[in-house]
Amino acid sequence: MQTAYLYIRVSTDEQAKKGFSIGNQQDVLDYYCLTNNLNILQCFREDYSAKDFHRPGWSQLFAQCTTHKKDRPSYILFTQWSRFSRNITEAYIMIKRLHSLGIIPQAVEQTLDMNVPENKMVLANYIAAAEVENERRSLNVKVNMYKAKLEGRWGSGAPIGYRNVVSVSGQKYIAIYEPEAALLINAFEQVCEGIFSIPQIYNIGIAKGLKCSLNNFRNILRNPLYCGRIIVNPDNNLIPVIVEGQHEKLISPVLFDKAQQVFNLKNRKRKQKSKEQLNELFPFRGLLLLS
Repeated sequence: MQTAYLYIRVSTDEQAKKGFSIGNQQDVLDYYCLTNNLNILQCFREDYSAKDFHRPGWSQLFAQCTTHKKDRPSYILFTQWSRFSRNITEAYIMIKRLHSLGIIPQAVEQTLDMNVPENKMVLANYIAAAEVENERRSLNVKVNMYKAKLEGRWGSGAPIGYRNVVSVSGQKYIAIYEPEAALLINAFEQVCEGIFSIPQIYNIGIAKGLKCSLNNFRNILRNPLYCGRIIVNPDNNLIPVIVEGQHEKLISPVLFDKAQQVFNLKNRKRKQKSKEQLNELFPFRGLLLLS
């Protein structure tokens, strides 16, 4: 009796769509195996994008196929080819790897006999359509995020000191989040005082509960979002524009601009000091020529 692994996949944005639910896919695959006299060895389920094969569920399935030679299934079944992959290049590579193991991948609602050469073109259409849909969706998200930023709305993940919030009307925005916000306000104020270095200010914040890397901390001190400004970076290498954000300011623009002045001054002094140290080590630097 031939055997099968069942592979069921949905991505987060597909869960609400009719016909893509885990339960629906399970019913379709169970019925197919029953009517075709296939013994189900195992069922793998996951909520993950099919843009590549670096998915937890698929990785587990494939690992079992390669390590358990005696228990390899005859088939890996899924409902549609878009459940298998949305990347035509990687799909063909994976199909070839499965075939080398003696395993046939098959979409029960779009069955294809890969021994028929013309069916490879049909397979390309199925997966290419899914890949194009993915790319179009991604492009639409980028366009919407760009438009949102032009309107002063921060549409991506909230930076440290803020949290993503949804209003009663369904509008998404970022709101100040404590205690992170107070720690960052204190950091900006300390930068303006000019007493401590940036690493020292960072260590003070860490000791009080701030959680970020030093590099991220430097980026925070440079980010105008904290004073209510949003940088919009258009495509085609156009000059970025700065718009007034709709979110609540963490610090005043005056405080932010002063912090930038101090920040720039410290950077100039550090570069000058590095140059002086280099000249001390190599006093004839720039004077001697090789002949």
